[in-house]
Formats: sequence, structure tokens, C-alpha cells
Amino acid sequence: MHIKTTQITKIIGSTFLLSIFAQLLGLVRNILLAKEFGIGGVMNAFLLANTYTNLVSNITVSAIAVVIIPYLIQEGENGGREDTLQTYMATMCLFTAFLCLGIGIISYFIFPLISENANLAIRLMLLLMIIPFFRTGSAFLGALRNFKKDFITSKIALLVMAIVNVSYLLLANSPTISGIALVLSGSYGAEYVILKLKNRSYHCALKWEWREPAFQKLVRQSAPLMVTEGAFQLSVLLTSSIMGWLSVAYLPAMNYVNILVSIVQALLLLNILTVLFPKISWLFSTDTKAAKEALLHYMSWTNMIVIWIVAIFIAIGDKIIEMLFQHGAFTTDNTQMVYAFLIVTVLALPGLVIRDFLYRAFYALGNTKKPSFISLSAIVGVIVMLLVLLPLQNVYLLLSIPVITTYCSSIWAYKKLQGLIGKIDVSHKLLKQHGIMVIQAFMMGWILYLIKSELSFNVYINVLILLVLGMIIYVCGLLVATRIRRCSAWMKF
Repeated sequence: MHIKTTQITKIIGSTFLLSIFAQLLGLVRNILLAKEFGIGGVMNAFLLANTYTNLVSNITVSAIAVVIIPYLIQEGENGGREDTLQTYMATMCLFTAFLCLGIGIISYFIFPLISENANLAIRLMLLLMIIPFFRTGSAFLGALRNFKKDFITSKIALLVMAIVNVSYLLLANSPTISGIALVLSGSYGAEYVILKLKNRSYHCALKWEWREPAFQKLVRQSAPLMVTEGAFQLSVLLTSSIMGWLSVAYLPAMNYVNILVSIVQALLLLNILTVLFPKISWLFSTDTKAAKEALLHYMSWTNMIVIWIVAIFIAIGDKIIEMLFQHGAFTTDNTQMVYAFLIVTVLALPGLVIRDFLYRAFYALGNTKKPSFISLSAIVGVIVMLLVLLPLQNVYLLLSIPVITTYCSSIWAYKKLQGLIGKIDVSHKLLKQHGIMVIQAFMMGWILYLIKSELSFNVYINVLILLVLGMIIYVCGLLVATRIRRCSAWMKF
């Protein structure tokens, strides 16, 4: 299944636009949450419940699209056998049920140790426990739509989900945290219903044909991904529990950091990877040389935007946080805490882009074991370092651990991929391009950092001026650097 470049541009543009609307609504929701609950104990309980519930969802969802899309491509335009797909999904749902039971038992004993609002956290988690089943079904139905080159339906479903979520906070006179949890569960149900209506030709059924060879192959490919994601979620769980134990404010503060980071990931990285993964799979199955060139091109162009965003967050993140969240129960001290956490966290984003693209290359080659082993090793490293550094009780050291492991795993993945397909970047083009982008981003960030304290308008106008100025400085810097490189190459020639 080949998607032309012009199609890719149109698809990314459409999905990006829908994602912007969904993310804006999500941002409004989180602004209202910050205004109502700040970073206090109630918010801490909700985030603990949500984190533990997401553990279940993320383990199953991590494997579905990655293994289903290549399977459907191999089976041809008509897709795979319905019995195989039904057995796979029934098994995933059964596994989700076991995970829900296990995490429910664990949280019953863990929450009283790490939260002053343990009873509230447990009640909220029970309200959220339906979400993993909706997310598992939605991930599968979304993969079927992506195989058919329909990337829009999933984004429409996300937009509806965002509308449902924000509506409660906008319409309720006195929103409660239990009401927010119920509406969140309902919004995932709405997403599933929309995707199911679009996939009417697929019939849901509980099939248990576990001896079927195609199903066993899907399980063999899924298992490493799910084990890796399980280990990663364990590290997230450990980090969240440590944050909650160190201070009641740390976990909500990290939530607002993750909101800003997830906007970048959802709007940019996820959209691009979702659209490009079928093309990367097709290229690696037909022309390895072209696939290498495309991989380098996609990584550089994506990080050109991501590095600019990272520099913006570091330079003027405090102004952005003040503009978005500093209302009602969210104070100036909260802004400074979130800003400090944000500076450390966003440093991982460029490495995350490279690693995710490299992993997609492995998946396109039908190899899920090597990226899973790399991720698993990195996650074990994170857990060990968390436990070693915990006695120091320094939150910034703990936040820096995932940043370090992200870059280490990216380098490792790059070397392993070269071992499979040969030299990827003979002329070190990727490294040179990233060097130029980092230098230009640093210069832009330094200028904005010096200017921001001199602006005397209201915070909204200040942020707008700084963003526009930052974009102009960065783009002009890249254009000048590119021109100098070309002139230098011409003179050598």
C-alpha cells in the first residue's frame, strides 16, 4: 500500500487541523481543572487513579496498530481473515480484564501508603476502569481505518471525545471530581461508538481460535511490545508514586507539564508517525535505499519543528504557563514549579522523535523484538536509577533520568538498525542538520529570554510577540546557515 507524497501532505494537514481543535479543547479542559482544583489533594487523587488506569490501557494499545497494519498490508487490499482478527481482539479484551483486576488489587494496598486521599483515589479508579476496554477497541478499529487510508475518522472521534470532556466543566455550576471521571469514561465510549459505526463491515465476535497460525504470529509480535510497554508503565507508576510521596504538589505539577508535552506529541509526532508508518512499511518492503533516505528526511524535518518548540518552552515557558493555567486555585508559585519541571522534561523530545522513527523502521521490517529489548533495557535502567537516587529526594535528578535514557536508547536503536540494513547516514547529514538546528534554537532562546522581562503588555500579547519573534529568528537563522553550507560546498567543488 503506497501513499504518494502529495497525499501525505494533504492527510497530515487534515489530521493536524482536527488535532489542533481537539488539543485546544483538551487545553481548555485542563485550564478549567487547574482553576477548580489547582495542584491540591483532590487533583492528586484523580491523577493517581488515572495513572493506574492508563497503565492497563497503554499496555494493550501499544501493540495493536503496530502489528495489525503490517499484517493487513501483507494480506493484501482485502485485509486479513476476520476470524484471526476477532480472535486477536477477544484475547486482547480478556487480557485487559485480567490487568484491570490485578491493578485494582494492587492500588487497594498501595494508595493508602502514597496518598492522603486514598479512598477517593480508589473510588475514582473504579469509575475509570471501563476506559481500558474502550481504548483497546478504539485502537483496533482505528488501525482498520488507517489501513484503508482513512486517517480522518480517528481524529473526528478524538474531537468528539474532547467536546464531551470539556462540556461538563463548561456547563456544570459546581463540577465534582467524580463527575469529571464519569464524563471521561463516557467520552472514550463515544470515541469507540464513532469508530465502530465507520467500521460496520467488521463484525465483533468472541472467537478463540488460538491454534490458528496467523493469530499466533500476531501474538508473537505483540508480546515483546506489550512486555516493554508494561515495564515502561511500571516505571511511570513508580515515578508517579514517588512524586506523590515526596510532595502532594509534585504529581499535579507534572500533570501540567505532561499536558504541554503531550500537545507536541499528539499534534506533531503522533500525527506524522500515524500517516507515515504505512509508507515506511511499504518502502522497507520494496526499496531499502529509498527507505533510508526517507527515514533521515522525516527525522530531520520533524525535529526542525520540535527543537524550536523545546527552545520556546525553555526560554518563555513560564509566560506560557502563566497565560494558560495561572487562574483561580493555580498560583504564581505553582507556575514556577511547573516551569522548572518543564525545562528538564522537554529536553527529551528530540531524542524521542528519533527513537520513535527508528522503532517504526524496525516494525516495518517485521522486527518487534530488538526495539522491545532496547526499550526494556532503558526502562530497567530508569527503575534502577530511580531507586538509587530516591534517598537524595531531589526531584530534578529524578526527572532527568528519562531524558538520559531516551538519548541512550536512541543511539542504541540507530546502531542496531544499521546492523540490519547497513549504513544509514554515510555523510553524517543527520548529525550536521541537528547541530545547526540546536545552535539556531539556542540563539533564539537566549534572545527571547533576555527580551521577555522587558515586555510590559499583558501576558497574552507578550506571549504572542515572543512566539512570532522566535519563529522569525529561528527560520531566518536556519535559512542563513543553509545558504552558508551550500556556498561552502560549492567553493570546495
